[in-house]
This record gives sequence, structure tokens and C-alpha cells, in this order.
Amino acid sequence: MFRKFIAGALLATLALSALAPATIGADSKPSKNIVERAIQLNDLTGSFDTLLTAAQCPAFAGDVVEALATTPDITLFAPTDRAFRQLGLNPGNVCGVDAGALGNILTYHVYPGAVSYRQALRLAPTTLEMLNGDDARLRGGWWNLRIDGARVILPNIRASNGFIHVINKVMSPPA
Repeated sequence: MFRKFIAGALLATLALSALAPATIGADSKPSKNIVERAIQLNDLTGSFDTLLTAAQCPAFAGDVVEALATTPDITLFAPTDRAFRQLGLNPGNVCGVDAGALGNILTYHVYPGAVSYRQALRLAPTTLEMLNGDDARLRGGWWNLRIDGARVILPNIRASNGFIHVINKVMSPPA
């Protein structure tokens, strides 16, 4: 338990200290979009290989990455590699998942609006209509925000077009 706490604290410290100062310009707006921030976070932590691989699967022909990079005002709830491993998925096999199902899962992790952690706490409890059209249940209190049962473990990674909130499990869209 103590090891998990230390690892989580280290991940948060690394991500926050490395991301915030380097990307805030004179206008106080981050210069990197959500895809660039996810890549930067993965470079620092090595915890998002599966998510990044899934978004770049050949079946999507770059559409997922392009949409995340260019759509204004979005929020990505980003599952870690550990979350994907709980489903038996890793960078080596994630593109073998049916493209329709994988696309539905990926778009279920994107909310079409930029929502900070504080804003999400004010909204909770509520449902959010995700990019795939399905509703995800948002609930929780201070430092315990959950979306469809996934806990936000690293909030407010700011990007030029929205926010990334790291979550501890892969959310499953309703059947």
C-alpha cells in the first residue's frame, strides 16, 4: 500500500513539475494540444503506451489522433497502461481489437468540452454525454472524483485544447 502511494505521488510530482512550467507561455495558455501532452506525459512516465498505440491503430487511419489534436475544448479521461492490462490489453495486441469496438471505447473517454477537475467536482453528481454519444456517470467529492467507476488519479493536465485527467481503469460504454 505504501509503495503504491509513493509511486502515485512520484508520478504526480513528475507530471506536474515537468509539464506546467515548460508549456505555459506569456499568455498563460499551454502551447501543446492534448495529443502532444499525452505523448509528453508518456515520455515522462511510460504509462500511456497502450492508449497512444490504440489511438494510432491503422484501422483509424489517423482520424482519432487528428480529432484529439484539432478539436477545441475537449477533456480526455486517459487510462493508464495498468488499466489496459486489467483487460488483457497492451501495445502489442490493442490494435487486434475490433476497430468499431475500440473506436467506441476510445471516444467514450472523451468529453466534448474542456472541464477542469474543480468544474467536474461542482457538476457531480451528473451524467456527461461523451463523444461517442453515450452518457458517463460523474460522481465524487474532493480528491475522489470518479467517472463510470474509474477514479481520477492525476487531474488537470492542461492542453491548448482542453484537459487530460488520468484515470485508473478503462471505462466500458453501455452495451
